[in-house]
Amino acid sequence: MIKIIFVLIFSISSVFAHHVENNKKVMIAYAEEWPPYSYRDEDGQMKGILISLMDTLFHKMLHVEVEHGGFPWKRAQLLAEEGTYDAVVTFPSKDRKKVYSITEERLINLEWRGFTSVNSKKMDLALKTEDPLMLKDDLFFCSVLGDGTTEKLYKEAGVNSHKSKNVDIAVKVLYEGRTDFFINSKLTTLNLILKNGMGDDIKMHPKVYKEVPFHFLLSNNSNIDKSLILKLDELVKDLKKNNKYEALLDQVASEEFHKWLIK
Repeated sequence: MIKIIFVLIFSISSVFAHHVENNKKVMIAYAEEWPPYSYRDEDGQMKGILISLMDTLFHKMLHVEVEHGGFPWKRAQLLAEEGTYDAVVTFPSKDRKKVYSITEERLINLEWRGFTSVNSKKMDLALKTEDPLMLKDDLFFCSVLGDGTTEKLYKEAGVNSHKSKNVDIAVKVLYEGRTDFFINSKLTTLNLILKNGMGDDIKMHPKVYKEVPFHFLLSNNSNIDKSLILKLDELVKDLKKNNKYEALLDQVASEEFHKWLIK
């Protein structure tokens, strides 16, 4: 009788536990120069919000070993698609759905927000306008080469923009007042603002222009059991149900930005 009860309890525990049995190491590929989401630190180790989030979900909660690899973004995607690496964390586009198994649950949302500078003569006008893109004839806009999200927003609004080579340059010309308004990923831009001590000089507009949901994408060419997707979904859904997931996201983001505050 005692043996039967023990087997029953063990079976029930196995159904509801988030622990993943017999899963080998999961290798995830990231963009290596995309702070604060993923980047190499001074020792060449991959760090960032996505790395901390994956470590927490896989290593600490699912008890699955995880390895983080950083590469130029195009190469990172290629390595995952061919199965050299197992997965990426990104937007599940139509094309990606053909080559990846994808979590139903969103892991993180990227917000696209607008920024202006106290050194711009049009700052007050930009901040008081509900949507500064309506001021296409009054403001000088800036974007980053390759940022398809912002370029699409500008195109739909009929806005012409100065195109900077990267976010660092875009933030610098905005700070100097050479452009009036800049739209980009919220945390990427705030990271540079904080890093360069511009927090009092560059202001963020309240409008959310775009939200881009990032999911976990497991390559169809990976040897990792696809049941891992179900386990991750189950875990994230449970955390959200118990109002713990947003707190987790806030924690990993706060830890990342704290690095700049203590410097």
